[in-house]
Amino acid sequence: MTQPKHSDIWVIYPSEDSVGKAWVAHSLTTDQIGMGDCVVEALVELKASIRCLLEEAAKDSRVQVISLAPLEFWKKTEGAKKLDPMFVRDAEKLLQRKKGPPPMPKGSSFETVQELESVNA
Repeated sequence: MTQPKHSDIWVIYPSEDSVGKAWVAHSLTTDQIGMGDCVVEALVELKASIRCLLEEAAKDSRVQVISLAPLEFWKKTEGAKKLDPMFVRDAEKLLQRKKGPPPMPKGSSFETVQELESVNA
């Protein structure tokens, strides 16, 4: 079964919780998050989470991929700047080396429409 292309908008912002991970990468269309000590680590975790979600959706049609994040997170895009593509490339390289997250389901593709780094801390 071929999945349609998944387009997404991510916003990356400093964690509001000063304890633990410093950065949050948030998919606004799936409401999945990744957290890390740096932007790249947060992106790796987010991409792994989304890939797992897409794999489960490919196996079970009841799994909903689109689940919009609450409005408060969409507002973080106001005044945000586009993320340097280097961070996304580095995250993808790390994700390919990391064991655990499954590969993309056969026939599916993942396209990021826009990645944003929030400047509204």
